Amino acid sequence: MRNDDLGKIVRRRIEGVFCLVAEKAKYHKPCVDRFRNIPGASGSSAGRPQNLETIAAFEKVCKFVEEDDDCQYTMKELLEIMGDHAYTEKHMKDKLEDKYGCGNVIFSFLRKVGTVVTF
Repeated sequence: MRNDDLGKIVRRRIEGVFCLVAEKAKYHKPCVDRFRNIPGASGSSAGRPQNLETIAAFEKVCKFVEEDDDCQYTMKELLEIMGDHAYTEKHMKDKLEDKYGCGNVIFSFLRKVGTVVTF
């Protein structure tokens, strides 16, 4: 357990919380890296560079889903929103689960429609 100023700040924020998942607590990558004190985490990162156009296209899908009154979409419909920067279906599933949590997004397959995404 951290006993420095940052550790005390985090502890004060979550002291009264019984379940972080129920409170929809989210990690912010820079904050987690700083908390874990990972050397070099604030500088350049390893791996493939992120494509800003693809990230923007995914955020467009998220905004659509969050602002729309429906809760069920076909995967094809969501991928079409991404346009030329669409993920593969598998990668889109992973990204949606990362963003909304495994219990908050459900994937099912219908023979005539394909993959259906329910929030």
